[in-house]
Amino acid sequence: MDNILNATWLNTQYYVAAALLVLPFLLLLHRSKQPNLPVANPRKLFELSTARAASEFVRNARQVIDGFLEKSNGSNFQVNSEFGLLTLLMPKFVQEIRNDPRLSFARFIAQVWLKHLSFPPIM
Repeated sequence: MDNILNATWLNTQYYVAAALLVLPFLLLLHRSKQPNLPVANPRKLFELSTARAASEFVRNARQVIDGFLEKSNGSNFQVNSEFGLLTLLMPKFVQEIRNDPRLSFARFIAQVWLKHLSFPPIM
C-alpha cells in the first residue's frame, strides 16, 4: 500500500512540474498574437482580469481616452472595454480604412454589441 501511495505522489510531482514548464510558454505564445500597441487602461500589477479597467472605461471613456492622448504622441492604441480589447485608430486613417469591408462598424455592432443585448443579427 505504501508503495502505491509513493508512486502516485511521484506521478503527481511530474504532472505539476510539466505544467509549470509549459505554462510560461503558453503565456508567451498568447501574448505574441496580440498587437504591439499601448493600452490606455491596462490591468494593474496584481489584477487577474480586466474587469476593473473595463468598468472604468464604461463609466468614463472620454477621460480615459483624453488622458492617454495627452500622454502619448498621437499613435493608435487599445482600450479594455466590456467587449474585450478594442483598437482605436487615429482620425488620419479614416480615408484608408473607409472602404475596407473587413473593418465594418455595422458588422461589429451586429456581431458583438447586439449579441450582448440578445437581439438577432440584422445583417
